[in-house]
Order: sequence, then C-alpha cells, then structure tokens
Amino acid sequence: MTLKLRHLLKTAALLATIPLLLGGCGSASTASGPQPAPGNCNLADYRTMVEQLAGDSGGHFAAGSRDNFKAMRYLESQFYNAGLVPGGEYGRYRQCFAMDNGGRACNVVGIIPGTGALATEAVVVAAHFDRHPMKRPQDVTLGADDNASGAAGLVMIARMLQRPVVSAPRRTMILVALNGSQDNRAGLKTYLQSPIVRHDKTKLAIVLHRIGRLEDQLKVTLTGIDDARRKTMLKADAKAKGVPVRVVGGSRRATCQCDDAAPLAAKGIPTMTVTTGTHQDVGKVGDNSHKLNWAGARKVLDTVAQTAHRAIYAL
Repeated sequence: MTLKLRHLLKTAALLATIPLLLGGCGSASTASGPQPAPGNCNLADYRTMVEQLAGDSGGHFAAGSRDNFKAMRYLESQFYNAGLVPGGEYGRYRQCFAMDNGGRACNVVGIIPGTGALATEAVVVAAHFDRHPMKRPQDVTLGADDNASGAAGLVMIARMLQRPVVSAPRRTMILVALNGSQDNRAGLKTYLQSPIVRHDKTKLAIVLHRIGRLEDQLKVTLTGIDDARRKTMLKADAKAKGVPVRVVGGSRRATCQCDDAAPLAAKGIPTMTVTTGTHQDVGKVGDNSHKLNWAGARKVLDTVAQTAHRAIYAL
C-alpha cells in the first residue's frame, strides 16, 4: 500500500462518521451487507452536466484557458457533491502539472475507498475534459461529445455506485477527469507518474471517450490479461441494458490504438476503452449537445456502471 493511499483510506474512514447530504442519486454509506446493482440516475442531471462542460454558448476550453479552469472548478463541485474523497494534492481534488507551452492545468481526482483485504487494489475510471486548442482567438470549438459526454459520465457513475444503504466496495475506485489530453496527454502522464495505487495493483482502467452519439453499436476495446472473461461479462451487461456492442481486441499485448487508454496499457494495466465512435463534428462548432443521443448515452452509462460494479466488488 502506498503512503498516499494509506492516508486517503484513513481520511475516508473519518469522513464515513459524518453524514453526507448528496444530490442526484443519493448518499454514500458504509453499511455492511449485500451490494445491490447500481442505480439509474436522472437523465436530466447528466444532460445538465454535459451542457455545462460543453459550453454550447462558445468558449475556449483548451487546457490552461480560463474556461478550462471553470470546467475544472465545476467538476470539483460535482465530485464533492457525489461524496468522493479528494485524491489530489494537499487534500484537494486537483492534481496540477506544467504543460509544454509553459502554462499550468489540473486533473480532477476523486476516490471511493475500498475496504478489507482488496482495498489496496484499484479500478480507475477516466475521461478527459479539455478541448482542442484554438488556432485563432475568434475560433469556437464545442465539445459536447468530445468529451463532455465522457467527463460528465464520471460523475454519473460515481452517483450510481454510491446508493443509499450499500456496503463499501472491496476495491478502491479512482475517478480521474483528465486535463491536457490535447497537449500530448499531459494530464494522464502526470497521473501515471504519481498514481494513488501502484500500476500492478490497478486491476482495470475504464476510459470514456465520446459516448454521446450511440447509433448502430457501442465500441469497446480491451487490452490486458483475463480478456475473455471481461469480454463475456461486458457483452452480458450491454445486452441487459439494451446496448448493441462490438468488442475489439481482447489481446494480452500492452499496445492499442485507443486514445487515452494507450499509456495505461503500456504500463501493463488492463484497459477498457468505451466510445460510440468518431464523427465529422469532432473539434468543430458542430459538436453541440443538440446532436447527442441522450437515451443512448444513458444506456451506455448503465452498462459501464454495471461493469465497474463487478470490478470493485470482485464479483
């Protein structure tokens, strides 16, 4: 167990003695007993978060910008409201780093602590919230699907897994809103350099990247060991939620063409990249919230929450 994780688990134990009034889907609890399946959150909550992070009225959400800082503050408030333990520096949610252009930006990191013998193992769920840098001051790049849909999904999954009267998970869950994805993945590299849980103890990393435009099917790319079992369970979860899914890869190789999951796979961490695919509006003003398939996005999140639930409870 790393010193940082030991400190966070002690902090979580203290916080558990204080009742938390949480919005959305209910409050956290450390009650013992059977763990029910994850709940379904109100779709209106998810839509509100996506619209806040997308900035449909325009904005420059590239890492280090003023609007990017506002998005970071917004995610901090949502992590707090979801009852997540801060996983950043100095007891905060922020994990800050210097960018190649000399600026500074921060990831937002929250934790659902595990209990018992498996608490030193972790499941990571990650999604970037920064946007493509602007070429000209008058440019506007909306990012409802790429990647407000994924970043807001982090909060929704946290809410779904922290239902009232449930037992604490066996494994620790780490939720990371990544910054600097468009700046050579600076945020992910920062997290990998200072992980809360060692790489060999991270049993699964789920990356949400453009999950808001479900059409024909959901695409999931797997890397790492035990891929056949994960593939079978994932297909079962997707079928139960009414989501057509195509599972790609499932190899033991630590390489993949899977965006933000690639550096994780290179560390030997089993990964699961979830996406509804690319489209012509990526990085353009056409990537607005009006074009999202909201009902489809909810089904995608229900599926991912169920898979994450299996992972943190070691079912």
